[in-house]
Amino acid sequence: TAQLLQQGALHQRFTVRYGGTTKSEQHEARGTLLSIHGSTVLLKDKSGVREIRNVVGFTFDSIPAGISNTPALSMNVTAERAGDYTVNLLYKTRGLSWSADYKWIFDEKSGTVTWDGSVFVSNASGANYGEAALKVVAGDVGYEEVQAHDGLESMAMAAPMGGARSAISSRKVRAAVAESLGQVKTYRVPGQSTVEEGERQKVPFFAAASVPVTREYRVRPQHSWHSHSNRIEQEVRTLFLFKNEEAAKLGTPLPGGPVQLLQRDSEGALLPSGGGRLQDVAVGEEVKLDTGSDFDLKVTRIVKNVEREEGEAVKKSKKHATRKVVTTRDCVVELFNGKDRAVEFVLEEVLDEN
Repeated sequence: TAQLLQQGALHQRFTVRYGGTTKSEQHEARGTLLSIHGSTVLLKDKSGVREIRNVVGFTFDSIPAGISNTPALSMNVTAERAGDYTVNLLYKTRGLSWSADYKWIFDEKSGTVTWDGSVFVSNASGANYGEAALKVVAGDVGYEEVQAHDGLESMAMAAPMGGARSAISSRKVRAAVAESLGQVKTYRVPGQSTVEEGERQKVPFFAAASVPVTREYRVRPQHSWHSHSNRIEQEVRTLFLFKNEEAAKLGTPLPGGPVQLLQRDSEGALLPSGGGRLQDVAVGEEVKLDTGSDFDLKVTRIVKNVEREEGEAVKKSKKHATRKVVTTRDCVVELFNGKDRAVEFVLEEVLDEN
C-alpha cells in the first residue's frame, strides 16, 4: 500500500522527513517528488533537484489519483452488451482458516457415544462476512495451502455471500453436506453465519446419537524388552473402536480434529474423562481412537531369571572351534487392575524370529 501511494504521488507536491530515528534528529523538505528508491528520493524545489537520503516518512497534500483511503477492488469486465450485471468473485485470502472439533459423551452402560461436531472458523482476512454460507475443504489441497493457525491442520475455507440470515445460536444442528472433490472432501455447513474480522466462531456441523463403540485397554509392544532391562513399567492406553457406517449411525466422511471425551459422574455431572485426536475418516473405515492412559491400570514387564548354557564345541577349522551358547530368560508380564470391576487387557508383543 505504501509503495502504491508513493508511486501515485510522483510529480506531486509533498513533504519528506529524513534524518535519524528520533524526532529531534529529523528534518523536513518540501517539493515535487521525481523518483523514489528505497530510502532515497529525488525532490525538486525552488533551488533545483535534490537527492535526499535516510528518508523516514512522507506527508502528501492529498490522496494521489487512482488510490482510495479504503480497501477496494478494481477490475475490467468484458460484456457483449451494456447493462447491469451480477458478478460472482472468487479470490484467495490467507486470513481465513478452520478446524473441526468433536465432543463425545460416552455411556458406559450402553457402550454408546453421543457425538457433537463443530467447526471453529477464524477470520483474520481484514474483512467482515455477513450472512455467509460456509463451505470448508478437508484433506491435502496442495503445496500452496496456508498453514492453519494455532497448530491446527492445514485446511482451506470459502465463504460465498448470500442467502437469508439465520442465527447460529437458535438453529438446529444438522449434518453438513459432504461432497468428494478430487482427493479432498468439501462440507457445506448448514445455515448462514456472520463472521466478523478478528473473530473465532464455533459453528455446529455434525451430530449423531447412540453410536456403538467398543472400549479396549491396550498395552503397546516393547521391542526386545527381555534383552535390555530387568523391569519395564508401562501405561495402559484406552482405545475406542468404531466403524464409520450407517449401521453404526454414522456413514459420513469426517474431517480430522481433536476429540474431548465426557462422562457423567455419580451425581450426573458431565466431566472430561479423556481425549484424543481423530484423523480424517472415510466412509466404511474402521477407527481406533486413543483417548489416553488409564489411571487404575498398570503393566510391568519383568525378566526374573537369566540362564546361560554352553553347548558342545563345534570345529570350524583345525585350529578354531566355537561353542553354541543358549540363553534362557524367565519373563513375565504383571497386570495391575485398580478398578472395582474385571478388565480385559490387550497385550501387544513383538516376536523375535531369532
